[in-house]
Amino acid sequence: MPMDLQEDIPENHLVRVINDAVNRLDINLFTKAYPGGGRDSYHPRMLMKVIIYAYTQRIYSSRQIAKAVRENIMFMWLAAIVQAERQEEQAMNDVDLPELGEASTITSEKLEQAVQQLENKLQEKPKDKPLKKAIRLVRKDLLPRLQKYEDQQETLGSRNSFSKTDTDATFMRMKEDHMRNGHTWTK
Repeated sequence: MPMDLQEDIPENHLVRVINDAVNRLDINLFTKAYPGGGRDSYHPRMLMKVIIYAYTQRIYSSRQIAKAVRENIMFMWLAAIVQAERQEEQAMNDVDLPELGEASTITSEKLEQAVQQLENKLQEKPKDKPLKKAIRLVRKDLLPRLQKYEDQQETLGSRNSFSKTDTDATFMRMKEDHMRNGHTWTK
């Protein structure tokens, strides 16, 4: 018979306080922040509980948190899948969290449109410093890198490689030497 984790945790333990506090939060906080997409996910509320408890235990590494969920009874109780699924079903009234689909590719055009929308929001609230910082980061760093990557992908085409200085040139392998470096040696 499996152990009931409920009995092993004292009534006034920190893990119960965190559980109650996060359960009192409005579910809309989680659904608005959840972008969807990717693999099947755990409920954001359950993840929030595990992360908060981990931080109180001075565990910051995601790998260490995953290990704690497998090995520590307090973490197991917070991350109980059955409990999280019940909470999700009750809170969402059997409506699944939104999904973006299998593969949603981000192109420089889509990113440019997103930046335009953010800039329009910034015009409404010109003193929003985090929004200004995000727009600056995307404009000066992420968007140029994505455009450069797309250009490189276009240049690459169906080839395995190309030279940055002469994009028409490709690497040509010669006879193999004993070290298999692709160089030709003559005696």
